[in-house]
Amino acid sequence: MRLATTLFAILVLFPQPTGAGVSSTMFDSSYLPLLPPIDLTFPTLHTSLATLLPILPLLSPGPSHTLVVTFATPAFKTLLFNWLCFFRHRARWADPPLDASIPRARGIAGDVAKFLVVTSDEGLAEELSQMGIVVWWLKAANMDDLEEGEDESEGERTDEEEARMWVEWRDDIFLNLRLMDLLLPPEAKDPDDKPLRKDYIVWGSLQYQSLMLERSLVMSALVGAIVESQKIEVEDRKEQEADWQRAADAHDWETGPLVKEEFTGVKGVLVVDNDAVWLSSPSSFLAHHYRPSGTHPAIIYAPDSHPDFLNAWSTFSMPCACFLYARTSDHLAQSASSLPVEHADFYRPAASAAHVWRTTALCHVAMVLRELETGRRQATDLWDSTRSIEKLVRAKAPSFQATSLGPALFLAEQEVEALPRVSHEDWMRALSSGSIEDFQELLESAGLDLHSGSTCLDIAQRNWAISPNPHPGSLTPQSTLVPDNDKYRATRVEALPFGMFPPGMSYFGKDQEEGIKPCVVHANYAVGKEKEDLLRDGKLWALVGGGVEEWMCDAEVMRNA
Repeated sequence: MRLATTLFAILVLFPQPTGAGVSSTMFDSSYLPLLPPIDLTFPTLHTSLATLLPILPLLSPGPSHTLVVTFATPAFKTLLFNWLCFFRHRARWADPPLDASIPRARGIAGDVAKFLVVTSDEGLAEELSQMGIVVWWLKAANMDDLEEGEDESEGERTDEEEARMWVEWRDDIFLNLRLMDLLLPPEAKDPDDKPLRKDYIVWGSLQYQSLMLERSLVMSALVGAIVESQKIEVEDRKEQEADWQRAADAHDWETGPLVKEEFTGVKGVLVVDNDAVWLSSPSSFLAHHYRPSGTHPAIIYAPDSHPDFLNAWSTFSMPCACFLYARTSDHLAQSASSLPVEHADFYRPAASAAHVWRTTALCHVAMVLRELETGRRQATDLWDSTRSIEKLVRAKAPSFQATSLGPALFLAEQEVEALPRVSHEDWMRALSSGSIEDFQELLESAGLDLHSGSTCLDIAQRNWAISPNPHPGSLTPQSTLVPDNDKYRATRVEALPFGMFPPGMSYFGKDQEEGIKPCVVHANYAVGKEKEDLLRDGKLWALVGGGVEEWMCDAEVMRNA
């Protein structure tokens, strides 16, 4: 496994931190530390997948080996920290319990926080990394450099400056999308302007969807890269099973059980919003492989609507982008199958999950591109003539969940593929080659370019008429074979229990079913500053301090939540 091999090298280069553990007096007090003590010999700030990938297993502790990913902006920093209070001390995700008498488990990663933050803001990236949080800073290529280079005569730049500029461009994995003006710049171009991301971006605006698109692209690249690094070919799997059988035959069972080598890697990636609180750990919901829709689903998500709500493509589900798990390893998946190992390609959960994220991102790009063109036409006719996405403050865009994520998940489950399958290598080339024609070719092959007139929602609605999905209530437990038609199902997708993962509108609207204590509560229907107010009013705000004081977590608030 390539990822695990690289991990060993990282452990040699970056030894275990030596920072002191949290004292018992901290746990006896009314306030708990936001983060454990840190030692900055552990690499925490990354600008590329190449340096980030080998470290991800350290952030994905067993037994679920789940990598939690959250996206951050300066405007919502306090929401991130409040989520972190509950994440560490209430849900106790991969962290020691509150009882100081229980020994603290100090692994090779020391006390580094077990999650990944992704941000485009340089200042926030540096601040969080200095706190000991592993951060992927989406360092963007400077579009002004190219424009200046085109205007200047040849020889204006030194060879060193020219080389540095092109290295920066090649390191931006979303370069083509920036050239298409689909992503907000990390900072305002005018130094006298306040950077756009420092403010709350209005929900429902084109700029909001541009920010959401950044997340879709990150997840498509991240999940795909992890899946590729952990991929086991069929022949290799056969050899592994043969080795295990030989070891079992030769083992002296009177001496004890034969223990398999412990899994090292990332079994799944869970992307979460941080305008939420975790009242208990969701790991058991993710690690449980046997589910109504079939064993080892590729995608598991929190619902954003009631199970009786009929969506626009005529099924009874609406996925929430606020809590979505993608399987990234096929470890043990085939042990649940009645199929011989040579037929493993008929259903590979990890490959399916990577395909879903690439399809989702493709649908999202098509939607934002269409709305950008609409916004530009309106700007020319109505309020100004600018064509830059950062200046189109009045342009609107529809919901990502209803137009991209939901339709992409629905289409992934259909037997007849409605959208082209794109390999991870071809996808990354289309994102970063420096030629926007590479991505436009993908849009054209999917029938999602501006001239086609189709959206993923249109395609989902057409496919429902051909192959409708049943109401979730009619599903029965099934093996990896779909019993009713003996066909292999390309992808399995499943919603989490509505009562345990309710949408914010349901929970705060007092529509929560009596007797059910939710696992995760979201403030996802509130906007801007209202999110914090909603959590405070619901007695779900544990963050205290800030400014000259250290950030801390109110133990009583978390205990009573």
